[in-house]
Amino acid sequence: MKKYLLVAAVLAVTTSYGQTPNLYDHVQGYNEGLARVEKNNKAGFINQEGDVVIRMRFQDAQPFSENLAAVRLRDKWGFVNKNGRVVVKPKYDKVFAFEGGLAKVMIGDKYGVVNTNGDVVVDTYFNYIGKFVNGLAPVTNEEAKWGFIDEEGKIVIDFIYNYADNFKDGVARVMRNCRWYTIDVSGQERLEEIF
Repeated sequence: MKKYLLVAAVLAVTTSYGQTPNLYDHVQGYNEGLARVEKNNKAGFINQEGDVVIRMRFQDAQPFSENLAAVRLRDKWGFVNKNGRVVVKPKYDKVFAFEGGLAKVMIGDKYGVVNTNGDVVVDTYFNYIGKFVNGLAPVTNEEAKWGFIDEEGKIVIDFIYNYADNFKDGVARVMRNCRWYTIDVSGQERLEEIF
């Protein structure tokens, strides 16, 4: 009886997605209505009916985030929309998922930022870019000093810190001269009390 139920469940799942076993080498879960599929080392996307909506032509692909998916073509990463149209040309060595309309990208070991329109917001210049919170992200420069940029790439808090964390609830922890501070989005410092 258990064996019968297992076979029935497999058939129900296979039928509901219009797939037969071994149609793909790998299938990821659905994200924003599309699932990443792979066959013969090429990745693409199917919809919930099992129809291929973005053909398997990429070396790799990541799940959709904010209606865009990271894809790798000729060893470089970019982004496509749900129609398979390239929005961010594959020219990056590494990319991260979109959050709040922005995605971090890397060329070599330098970070930059692109938006969902494919525009470069921040050139690949920084050694690191943290997460944008309250409109600001911590960044490091060539001298390993930390500061903060806004969502347009403008430096809004100078590179004076030895370390800076992401903002949370309107404040960020920073270290300068071996002392910990909290700062607000305007850069106003407050020395942390040590107990």
